[in-house]
Amino acid sequence: MKKSLILVWALIFAIHLLPGFQDKSITSYDQGDYHIYRESSNILQFNDPGIKSGNERVEILWQDSDPTAIAHDVKVSTASDLSFVGWNLNNYRVSLYLNSPVPLWEYYVNSSSEYPIDMTECGTYLAVGDLNVLKIFDSDSAIPIWEQSLSGNIVDLQFNQDGSIIYVAAFDYDNDIAYVHSFDLSEQNEIWMLPFQGNAQTLVLSKDDSTLVFTQYGSTSMMWVLSAIDGSVIFTAPEYNQNAPAISYDASLIVNGDYNGYVFVYEYNADLQTYEEKWNYRVAGGSAWVGGMAISEDGSKIAVGTLIFLTNSYDGEIYLFNSSTPEPVWVYEGVGDYVVDLDLSYNGSLLVAASWGPMDHSTSDFFLFRTQSNEPAFEINTQGSLLSVDLADDGSYCATTGKAVHAREFGNGGNVFAINCDLGGGFITGIIDLENNEDNSGVKVDIPELNNYYDYTDVLGSYNLDNVPGGNYFLECSKVGYLTAIIPDVIVVEGETIDLGIIQMQQAGAPPLNLTASHASGLTVELQWDPPEQGEPIQYNIYRKQYEDEPYPDQPLISVNSDQIYAVDDDALPVIHYYYVVTAEYEGNIEGPYSNESSGWISTGYIIDEISVYSGTNPTIDGYIAPGEWDDAFWFDCSDFWGIYDGTANEIGSVIGYYKMNSTQTELYVAVINYNDTVLEDHDEVALYFDDNNDGTYPSPGDNSEGNYWCAYYASGNQIKYRPIYNTGGVGDIIYLDDPQLEVSVDAGYLVYEFTLPFGIQDWEITPSEDNQSGLGLFVLDDNTPDPHGFDSWWPYDNMDIFNPADYGIITYADEIETPPPPSDLTLIADEDNILLEWSMPPINDFSCFNIYLSFERDFEIIDSTIGLSYDYDYDADGLYRFYITTVNQSGLESDASEIVEYNTISNNNMILPPVTCLLGNAPNPFNPETRISFALSNSEKVKISVYNLRGQLVRTLIDESLESGYHNVKWFGKDNFGIEVSSGIYFYQMQTSKKTSVRKMLFLK
Repeated sequence: MKKSLILVWALIFAIHLLPGFQDKSITSYDQGDYHIYRESSNILQFNDPGIKSGNERVEILWQDSDPTAIAHDVKVSTASDLSFVGWNLNNYRVSLYLNSPVPLWEYYVNSSSEYPIDMTECGTYLAVGDLNVLKIFDSDSAIPIWEQSLSGNIVDLQFNQDGSIIYVAAFDYDNDIAYVHSFDLSEQNEIWMLPFQGNAQTLVLSKDDSTLVFTQYGSTSMMWVLSAIDGSVIFTAPEYNQNAPAISYDASLIVNGDYNGYVFVYEYNADLQTYEEKWNYRVAGGSAWVGGMAISEDGSKIAVGTLIFLTNSYDGEIYLFNSSTPEPVWVYEGVGDYVVDLDLSYNGSLLVAASWGPMDHSTSDFFLFRTQSNEPAFEINTQGSLLSVDLADDGSYCATTGKAVHAREFGNGGNVFAINCDLGGGFITGIIDLENNEDNSGVKVDIPELNNYYDYTDVLGSYNLDNVPGGNYFLECSKVGYLTAIIPDVIVVEGETIDLGIIQMQQAGAPPLNLTASHASGLTVELQWDPPEQGEPIQYNIYRKQYEDEPYPDQPLISVNSDQIYAVDDDALPVIHYYYVVTAEYEGNIEGPYSNESSGWISTGYIIDEISVYSGTNPTIDGYIAPGEWDDAFWFDCSDFWGIYDGTANEIGSVIGYYKMNSTQTELYVAVINYNDTVLEDHDEVALYFDDNNDGTYPSPGDNSEGNYWCAYYASGNQIKYRPIYNTGGVGDIIYLDDPQLEVSVDAGYLVYEFTLPFGIQDWEITPSEDNQSGLGLFVLDDNTPDPHGFDSWWPYDNMDIFNPADYGIITYADEIETPPPPSDLTLIADEDNILLEWSMPPINDFSCFNIYLSFERDFEIIDSTIGLSYDYDYDADGLYRFYITTVNQSGLESDASEIVEYNTISNNNMILPPVTCLLGNAPNPFNPETRISFALSNSEKVKISVYNLRGQLVRTLIDESLESGYHNVKWFGKDNFGIEVSSGIYFYQMQTSKKTSVRKMLFLK
């Protein structure tokens, strides 16, 4: 059933009866059946729809209207051209149509609100949820062939493919219990029933009849994925939407969305026999709801609609995705209001959308797209709003229903439109054979003369171009690494298919070899490769993607000169595994094929979800961090480096939070440094959301004991405000703390917050759990941005909903500083001149670095420090190399040694160990104003040591000269190249040699 927003409808729909029309009664209402045959319903045309068509074949086949009732739902049959429509508001009935605006039959229902309907794909059987009675029809008669009363009103229902089984969701309002039923229609009995505490919202069945998705919204908001065979629970997830999720034919993919603007795609894991999140995407920068959702039955395409909230109006958008990636293929903007329903053809080639449209009816309500283009092939402007749409699986036909006036206006009357969706044209098919490659996928086959007529080949090289207008064209076949193939004189005839056979594409040049990408070696991904075996490249191009199933982009991420066989990806975000390939480019703008693929990622030891609050000295709350004032605090990186809410990723280390408390646990002291924000404005704030007792939920309405603090700067006087939050998502009255201990300053060149929050038993005070813990979510708002939701900090980094404590981190009060645990799983991989060490992150929330220890024919000595989980050691002497790693925390405490790993080169000599080329670190760190940067060179060579700020701007060059092999250091006194002292903050220092680039981080605190 295509759901509308119940609460919205209650406000916007009023019953205004207009003059009725004459019907012929066949049986009496008091006998339970009221069948109506209207003589000429097509005369009820009280608006003239505007039509825009980019294709002459697409047209409205017929239209039916009702002056008082609203057409709220529709189902179409691919096999029989039947359309089954539900009407509400007045004249509550269902209508069955066949290629005509005159119904085959109609049946009055007893419901006084929206009710669910369904029809089998073949059009043989139909179902209506009439209050608490399930009614089954065949298409030949308006007399039900089976009825079943249920406990509670029917909310949604779904036939299986042959109509032998129907699944029903019902809600018993009096007992607040929902039921999902499975009925065998041939035996007319119940197969299974499953009760759920709370309400019922939607029910969706996969077309292979294996899987049901049942949702609840309201006091209970959950998505349940069930086995259609026995009702067993396969998977659960939160539900924050009244619209139905979408599911692919084989149930391998499920699409859901919420009122925070997130689209979630879940993929079935056959090994684990459950679903896992494949990806998520936030529409419209977080200022929108997700509305209608659709997935093509073959699982290739996903479409969602939105409702965007503007200052004094609304808008809507339509997003199309390939299911493999959250990067939209295209977005259609300016729909004008809520895009409430969408549907895709089986193969994802066609998309239809129904929307409310703008209040002034300046744009359309119905859209038909070829999914290769966001230019509509056909549009209808109804001068009202559309509420439902259903597209035949083969894309040949659809129907859409709605209200005769805008959904936000009082009034009634409804419309049904049946639309021919056949785009016509001819079809082009064939096979591409790539030289020296068994995988023939990813070739773009394009008709340059037409906009957006293209396809990509599969592994076998097959492609299909559908609905190509008749004419004589040439095809262009292209893929990185292969010479473009041009096929001239491709003659397309309406309604016919032309098979171009096998087209061979010749490899262009040779690929680079042995690409490797670093694994958590630091804050960048380091890439290295060997030159191609043949040819002389003029440059190398490095490509990156985030999702394994998506193609590499057309444009490279990085390009480097041919004498450089390494590159550094300094744009990588944490907790993401990227995929990389590299190509060689030759004279004549010829680019060779991809190298081998390598996956790489950056380190994440600075990412935590647990805060330890230590007892410390009372700070001076003045918006200035004095030297040593917060040294006894727990500090952590809370930067919004994923751009989780506003879509804008902030630099790692750009927002730092400090926490400590007094010894009597009456005051919590907090400091926040926001290096991103350099302008102090009203409403710059730190917001902290406390689940005081850390039970993963907020209390019921009326219980004001948990909520959030806004610690905000105002020129008229700073404010700390407490707001209760409830488990319904509602909030209570705001309490302003008296004499707020809060100061904010920009004197250091960036914003510094210092404030105090109270512990206690009052509602507005922090009252921890018995374990002295609370759940915590936070953000830092920069009000000096074009986006009113400019978030520079967001913690935990992957928290999707600031009102959902289940996703919060944990803050522990009066915690003790402990010696850190050593790293585990230390492994060693060696080749002829390199040793690679890798290890696992230990459980630690106050991580500083790892120390690398080496023994080479002498005692163990520290040779380097790193924040990464891997380390490269280049050696050129034979002998026994032994390593271990230790963990160092923020307080400087060092763990025991990890396990020892070793590598013996089977040497016949006893050479002393030369230094390895590496950046050793800086000390002290943090510093003021002087620090010493140490590094080592294995050979005499030119080295450059530079300091950069968070924005990647050069601050000072410390060394740029040739040095002898050995250990070296250089001092930095906190000044730029002009001799001006820099401001406090995080800085990066970089060492560059002919073969290696290393970057590390340091903190300057005045």
